[in-house]
Amino acid sequence: MFYDDLKVGMKYKGLPLTVTESHIVMFGHLTGDLNPIHMDDHFCAQFDFGRRIAHGMLTSSLAVGCLGPFLNQPNPEGIATHLEDSYVYRDPVFVGDTLTTECEVTEMERHSRFGVVKISYTTRKQDGKVVMYGWTKLGLHYRPKS
Repeated sequence: MFYDDLKVGMKYKGLPLTVTESHIVMFGHLTGDLNPIHMDDHFCAQFDFGRRIAHGMLTSSLAVGCLGPFLNQPNPEGIATHLEDSYVYRDPVFVGDTLTTECEVTEMERHSRFGVVKISYTTRKQDGKVVMYGWTKLGLHYRPKS
């Protein structure tokens, strides 16, 4: 998708994704974040949540993944660069939670080489509770002149 294909207010709802133990274990080993709050059931049983929680950055990664179908259609040539992200975590994510992220184009700014698009998103659990919100800024190419 090119910069010219978007407008402020456009929305997209990503597909639901259920967080598994494998997601958490693989993410922990991939990133080196093996904090027991993510990895050790026995350790977690003695604290507030009572069980392991997903890494915040895992939740963010899954949320940003919803942008793929939104931006890669009808073509992937539009994306110039990924510029910036911001995340706010509101509620823990556990194994078995199903997350759905809604995206909205909230700002657009033209620059000489490419346009900058801010896409805001909200990620919710299966019960509708917000677990995270944030935004991403992307540089998108302008549609080529015919």
